[in-house]
Amino acid sequence: MLGKEYDGDEQEYTDAERNEVTILDNRMYLHQTLQVNYTSYDLRRQKDVIKPASCPDVMVLSCEDGEDVHPYWYAHVVKIFHVMVRHLRSTPQAEHTPSEPQRVDVLWVRWFGLDTDARGGWSKKHLHGISFIPWDEPGAFGFLDPAQVIRGVHLIPNFIRGRTDSRLPPSLVRPVDDGDEDWEGFYVNW
Repeated sequence: MLGKEYDGDEQEYTDAERNEVTILDNRMYLHQTLQVNYTSYDLRRQKDVIKPASCPDVMVLSCEDGEDVHPYWYAHVVKIFHVMVRHLRSTPQAEHTPSEPQRVDVLWVRWFGLDTDARGGWSKKHLHGISFIPWDEPGAFGFLDPAQVIRGVHLIPNFIRGRTDSRLPPSLVRPVDDGDEDWEGFYVNW
């Protein structure tokens, strides 16, 4: 809404800036699916359908700089929704000038972190390993613009490491049939 460029970090806003945004009717509209269009390696149009209930994992470009940095970040989509918002812009002439209502699409995501102990890649002949960021660490959850999603990603549970409940206490984020446990780690399938 403000035209700020996404740089991968959570934006910090003051209370005054947050008070300038109004969600119309205090409503969020939930969606069951998100379609991500992309161009495949053979230059054909393809699409991935992201569903929080069955195909929830996505990849976005990493905004980290430096040598030996993994090019992607991975996230588990918890919910897909949109809100209708109005921005009250402060101007010198008038205290607040409301903008036209605008639709804002949002993904609520649970972020994965790269397993730095077991680096993968073509040269290492090994898949990259990731795991959920623990719930009590900054950046474990966030909101993401669906336009940032490159495509869906297929994750393979690391069966040898097993399941754990240490990364998130009982939560509505997990499906009921998961028994309040997550896989300790995953491999990113090529």
